[in-house]
Parts: sequence; C-alpha cells; structure tokens
Amino acid sequence: ENKIESFIDKCKEMGNADHLIERVEHAFKSINTDNLERANVDLKQKIKSGEFREDLYHRIAVVPLYIKPLRKRKNEIPSLVNYYLLSKNKTLTGNALKQILSYKWEGNVRQLFSCLDRACVLSQDSVITEENIRNSIF
Repeated sequence: ENKIESFIDKCKEMGNADHLIERVEHAFKSINTDNLERANVDLKQKIKSGEFREDLYHRIAVVPLYIKPLRKRKNEIPSLVNYYLLSKNKTLTGNALKQILSYKWEGNVRQLFSCLDRACVLSQDSVITEENIRNSIF
C-alpha cells in the first residue's frame, strides 16, 4: 500500500497537488512514499536566480512528474467532476458541465473541487444546475 507519511511544502507557489497525488498513487502503488513535494514553478530556474537551494532540489527531485495545469487538460475535467460528485451523491445537468468546461481554470483541481462543493451546497436536490455552477465559480 502506498503510504504518504509527510507532505512538505517548500515552495511559495503551489501546483496541482491533488492530481499529482492521485497519479503517484496509481503509478507507484507498491512504493512507500516518505515525501511528496510540489511546485508550479521551474525550480531549476529558481536555483539559478538564487531563490531556491540546490541541495534541497536534489533531495526532493527523485522522481519529478510534470503535470500541465487544469486549463490545459480540459479533457480530464468530466472524469474529475464525475469522480468527485459520486462521493457527494450528486450529478450535473449537461449545461452545468458545459459551464464548467467553458471556464478558464486558473487554479488547479482543488479550485474545481471547491467550486463543486459550493455548487453542492447551492443545489436544492441531487442535481447540480448551470445556475449552481455559475454562482459557484470565482
């Protein structure tokens, strides 16, 4: 079983950790992961500019994974939405999904899930509408 004992945030800017964790868990199910670090900046560039310690980089960059931001992976959004809403016993209307897909996600999966959480609270029943989504995206 994959065991994440600590999650270390060493960088000022954070990346797409939720999706990264999911990918690491699926890819390395039999590995005991002691640390998982994330960054949405070019750490090698930060080393050159003196903003990040090189020794720390070599300690954490054992298996670097590069994941595009959510806005560049729109094809994954329907699966992420369905996966998340399954645990909430909620579904979306087709127009609600279109509303989600039309949004330019500047954040990451966490931003998408926060939007869905707000929409779940706003929905009057088990179906999330386009209006619920429109009122949940910021």
